[in-house]
Amino acid sequence: MILDAKRAGKLLPTQEFLAVQSEIIIRAAAKLGIVALIDDATGFIADKRREQYRELFREFIRDEARAYQAEFPDQLFDIIYKIYGLPRKKT
Repeated sequence: MILDAKRAGKLLPTQEFLAVQSEIIIRAAAKLGIVALIDDATGFIADKRREQYRELFREFIRDEARAYQAEFPDQLFDIIYKIYGLPRKKT
């Protein structure tokens, strides 16, 4: 919904960060979904990977967020990392 609103030009400037967060989550979830599909197709037992899936999702979130770091203030990313419980390395 948020990304649809952004595409339609209906987000306020103060809401743009929501579109960024949505994009990060969607991309990370898609990557994790691909890993899970491969595991399922190959017969890998999903229960053994549950914690690995969580860590992969965190890693994908970090990777996706890096692409936006130059465009937004550090405070935004401090909040994103805090929400997802991720350690943030200041550069």
